[in-house]
Amino acid sequence: MNAPRDNGPDPLETLAIGALVVFGAVSVGHWLAASLAALVGRQRSLDAGLAESFSALRLLPRYWSDPRRAWAEPAASNLAGPVLYWLSVVVVLAAALGALLLWLKYRQRRHEPIDRRRRVGVDAQPRLATTKDLRPLLGREPEAGRLVLGRWGR
Repeated sequence: MNAPRDNGPDPLETLAIGALVVFGAVSVGHWLAASLAALVGRQRSLDAGLAESFSALRLLPRYWSDPRRAWAEPAASNLAGPVLYWLSVVVVLAAALGALLLWLKYRQRRHEPIDRRRRVGVDAQPRLATTKDLRPLLGREPEAGRLVLGRWGR
């Protein structure tokens, strides 16, 4: 006989997807920050894509004091100075953090724990019915307008 298999997600696959999401978010965030710096500082577009953004991100640790040197032309000539560049990075990080916090806040609100929900004034927590819960449904004799499901107590 076959051994039972775990149908849960593969940890390595989860790690790879997580790394890909982080890689994409960092590249897009870096591109947005550089585009904002170019737009505010020089009133020009960056003229670079995500691939150039990732290449510049790899070179950025060498050029902390002048981030323009990490970018290839024509993007380097469109970027503003280091102060405006790092200020735009802070603005993009703050916006991303704010969006993440809003998403987390509203995500939690939609998935309220089941033991706190109330439907029409009644707790919606699943449990087995007690005698007290069943008492209004029980009757000694059949009544008009009620469906008899079975006999009890004979």
